[in-house]
Amino acid sequence: MARLVMKFGGVSVADGSRLRHVGDLVLHFNRDNEIVLVTSALQGVTDDLLACARKAATEGNVSEVIDFMEKLMDRHNQAITDAIKDPHIAKEVKETVSKKLSELEKAFIGICYLGELTARSLDYISSYGEQLAAPILAGVLRDMGIPSQHYTGSEAGIVTDSNYGDSRPLEKTYNLIPQKLLPLKGVPVVTGFIAMDEKGTITTLGRGGSDLSA
Repeated sequence: MARLVMKFGGVSVADGSRLRHVGDLVLHFNRDNEIVLVTSALQGVTDDLLACARKAATEGNVSEVIDFMEKLMDRHNQAITDAIKDPHIAKEVKETVSKKLSELEKAFIGICYLGELTARSLDYISSYGEQLAAPILAGVLRDMGIPSQHYTGSEAGIVTDSNYGDSRPLEKTYNLIPQKLLPLKGVPVVTGFIAMDEKGTITTLGRGGSDLSA
């Protein structure tokens, strides 16, 4: 039995039907292999998050942030509805996503009032695209009968330097990942470019970071 790392991003995780297709692929390969799934945010979401953060810092318009958050919630809830058939799993995933969105909205409103945006804040904001996508994909897999749990990169063992926006994993990462993920229980879904530094602050691995995680 081989161990495969499957990475999905962009168009392949654009919406509910695409997420369901990812589940079908995992189901196919899972019969003869151990799988770890690495996912990006739903297509375009990370860019939208960063654009909203920059606008919040310069314009400070809370009502625009709330409008943006409503659209973000609608998009992710629609993806859950389209991708997950079991109503109990769908409800559980929607609750997880709702908690994440609530955290994100508070961060955006804080940026509105502060009127400033640091590299550290940008990492925090941009991490949410994948934090929203990973629970949905794990739910899709459970809906298909595959045990699955979602992890951020840091929960999976990725520890980085503190170069916010373009961090690099420290050497200890290579020992921590097997400690955190093995033995595999079903198919773990790991966020692509989110990690933490040694102080426990969220970092990101920059564009293409999910390739590095994979």
